[in-house]
Amino acid sequence: MFVVRDIMYCKPGKARPMVQKFLAISKLGEKLGYEMLKVTGAQFNSRAPSPGGDWHTGPRRQYVITLQGRGELEVANGQKVPVGPGHINLIEDTTGKGHITRNFGPEDRVVLTIPLVDQTIGGAR
Repeated sequence: MFVVRDIMYCKPGKARPMVQKFLAISKLGEKLGYEMLKVTGAQFNSRAPSPGGDWHTGPRRQYVITLQGRGELEVANGQKVPVGPGHINLIEDTTGKGHITRNFGPEDRVVLTIPLVDQTIGGAR
């Protein structure tokens, strides 16, 4: 089961089109009656370069936004998802085999983690 979703990537110098895309999505959501995502907080942290650890599950459903550095997530089916500045990943593998996180360096990978209130995969968001 593929449970890490690569949501969006904003290339350097392309922030304005990405902002316009987010605004269009927000306006469509308002028309359809969607509510704002409910989150429990936000945390910045720095992850040192590493070849990867053991398989592990996500502690909860959460977005992980890479702000600096590069790495990859290997998911249970063997697919490798590259991550770098501007990548937004939705981590949903709270059970099962999980994933392996690798941080390539040479600099630390700095991320913003945003846990979701709704812990139901496929639930109303």
